[in-house]
Amino acid sequence: MRTNIYSIDTENTILSYKGEFDGETIGDLVRLVERKMFLAKESVKTTKTLVNILIEGLQNVCHYFQEGVADANALKECFLIIANNNNDYQLFIGNHVTKIRAQALKKRVDNVAQMSADDLRSVYITILEMPKIYTGGGAGLGFIDMTRRANGNIKYHFEQENQDKILFILEATIQSTPKSA
Repeated sequence: MRTNIYSIDTENTILSYKGEFDGETIGDLVRLVERKMFLAKESVKTTKTLVNILIEGLQNVCHYFQEGVADANALKECFLIIANNNNDYQLFIGNHVTKIRAQALKKRVDNVAQMSADDLRSVYITILEMPKIYTGGGAGLGFIDMTRRANGNIKYHFEQENQDKILFILEATIQSTPKSA
């Protein structure tokens, strides 16, 4: 069962953003999340995991998922939500993709989702050692890295908005780890 992003309790929302993502915006959002996690006295490990997944997810939006979307306004409809839910953090990133891109993305993401932790590690190392084999973008090294860091707690879904416009939503759950004494 997927989480409905529209039913998140606003009291639990740490950050929400809607608009374009670029390098400057990503930097600003990362600094804001780090500050909020520090003020919440969250562990360094949890903060680092959340920030790494956040950066990778936002970079994927910038580099891959917007390709082929003809509607310039779709770029302004990208969103990010981070919420605290019973000491776990939920991160939602959404953006529009074309129908063709959605089909290719679904195939790649499903492939990664079926891998065991050992398989993910092996493929991750192989990609690092031979990056030219894994070209084509989208759901490659970045998605593998996010899945590894979230201990497999990655979900996605597509919402068809019209025949050409599909909203891709990625959800990652990061388990909070206790601070070291």
